[in-house]
Amino acid sequence: MNLKESVKNFYSKAVSCLPLRPLADPKYFEMWEKKGVHITPDFCYSPIPHLADLNESTWDRKSQLVGIDMNRTKQVEMMRMFSEKFASEYNQFPKDKNPGGGEYYLNNCFLGPVDAEVLYSMVRH
Repeated sequence: MNLKESVKNFYSKAVSCLPLRPLADPKYFEMWEKKGVHITPDFCYSPIPHLADLNESTWDRKSQLVGIDMNRTKQVEMMRMFSEKFASEYNQFPKDKNPGGGEYYLNNCFLGPVDAEVLYSMVRH
């Protein structure tokens, strides 16, 4: 799966969790904004590109990441340390939604288990 397909899959999963009609209704703007959701218009001044306007080469080209040292060895070491230090804590996250709501759970369509565990560990570290 290339990057373009990954982006499409991500957005289709994210949007599939949302009721679309209220999402686009201006009277619900404030409610959605409080939840961290913004629907942006597709127009020429938007910093968010319309995917159909991008050349296929955009997705095939690898970035040189000028000025960024990915340091994979250090990243793997950090993930091991996070697991050793914080797994007992993040393993307590509930897997499914609490009927009462109001708390994070792993089986959601926005921030999945790996992202949540890494973010939790970074904050705790």
